[in-house]
Formats: sequence, structure tokens, C-alpha cells
Amino acid sequence: MVSACEAVGCGLLAFGVVRARPAVIAALRQLPCAPGVLPGRFRPNLLKHSDEQTVASLGAVLDAVHRFGLAGRDFTAWGVVAVPRWMGRPKAAAALNKFHREGLAGASPMVVPHLSLHSVSGAVSQALRIHGPNFGTGSGPAPLGEGLLAALSLVAEGKLPGLWLTLSQWDPEPAPDTQGQVASECICHAVALALVPVAADFTGPRVRLLKPAPVPSEEDEPPGVRSLADFLDGSALVESWLCPLDWGGWVELTGTLRQRGAAGKEVLGESLS
Repeated sequence: MVSACEAVGCGLLAFGVVRARPAVIAALRQLPCAPGVLPGRFRPNLLKHSDEQTVASLGAVLDAVHRFGLAGRDFTAWGVVAVPRWMGRPKAAAALNKFHREGLAGASPMVVPHLSLHSVSGAVSQALRIHGPNFGTGSGPAPLGEGLLAALSLVAEGKLPGLWLTLSQWDPEPAPDTQGQVASECICHAVALALVPVAADFTGPRVRLLKPAPVPSEEDEPPGVRSLADFLDGSALVESWLCPLDWGGWVELTGTLRQRGAAGKEVLGESLS
């Protein structure tokens, strides 16, 4: 356990996880959720031009909605923060190759809106009809800390009833071919966290900012989305998940996080009521 003084914290209402190879992402692009989840919300072409991390991230949000029974909740006033790692590289490589071969006639106007840093949060806001702030952050080699801090800051302001935080990355990082196709052994990991404001004495599942921080080993690598997904689904047998921040603090996920489906809905619902 880390001995630290808490500065900012929020409750964890729900989580969703997607681990998808390219073939699975192609299926999620057509139907990113289980049948009956948020019916009538999706245009058939909503994800047609989206990057794979956008598809996986929206799938993780809808997984959280499904497994924790949030389909009837109004998310209109919520916010969205998306944290992709190296966003849009496969499709951008294909677009640049096509432009090199065909010139301006081969350039698609869809590249910019669908491969930008903010395209993930935009897709989530459209799917859930969210009118609150939405933006992307990070996108570098180790973006999780930046995204977690941005999400905690927005929730701590107290102006939002809740916020969706999505985190995504490829493992291993793909080397796409000239058509933007990704090798089948690459897996896109995506996690969605539904964060809500809570009182200071809240004892349920939560995400919190810690300081002062423990001193990490020089050999420690920043955690990735895969390690967070392992923690949430119980593959990692640890009591909490820690992510270091560049300025020296830490973000910790702790509490009863591993309940799934109806069991998870019951535990989280009781602790947040």
C-alpha cells in the first residue's frame, strides 16, 4: 500500500474493457455493442472512417453501459476525455501512401476529422448524445498519466455529473502495410471508466490522486492500457493499480472493481447511493 495524502478523488461508477484483434474490430465497426444496448442510437456509418482505437474505445464504453446496467441513464451533461496512444497511425500511413501514388485526387477529406486526437471523444459523445466537454489528450508513448489527471481535474471542478474516460493502445504497436492493414497478432486494448463526483468520506471504488509519490525504480516502465485492463478484469492479482505522473504524483485505482454484470452493478450501485 502507498502511504500518501489524497488531493483529488472521484468515484468509479462502471468500467468496460475491449481486447480486439483487427478482425474483431471490423465486426465492432458495424455493431459496437451487444444487441439491445442503447437501441436506435447508432447511424450505420458512424464508425465507417474511424480509427481502430476509436472503435475499440467506443466498444469499451458500451461494454461498461451493458455490464453495469446504465442503458437508461441520461449522459447528456457528462463529459468525455479520450486517451489514445499514437492515434491514427495505420490509417494515416495508408492515406499518405495513397496521396503519394495518386496525388490530390487520392486524398480523402475524412482523414483529418477521423484520425485527429479528438476523434475518439467525439465518437463517444455522438453515440451517447453527450453535450458536455469532450477532447483527447496524450497520444504520446506514455499518455495514461496525462489523461487520468485531465479527467480527475474535470470531475473535481464539480460542474459535471459524470465523465467518461477512455484509454487505448495497440500491443504490440503495429507496422501497417501500404493499405493500412494491421497484422493479426496485434491487439488493440481499450478501457472505459465512468467517473462521478463523490463525498470526501466515500469508501467505494474510486480513482484518486496521491502525493507525495513513492520513488519508482529507474527500470520501471509506465503502465499501459493492458495492465489497467488486467487489473479491472482480475487477471492482475493486486489490490490497487498505480500510474505515475510526470511531475511526481501518482493516480491510484482502488476498491471493489472486479464485479462483472449484475454483481458489479449491485456492488457499485450500493456504494455510490
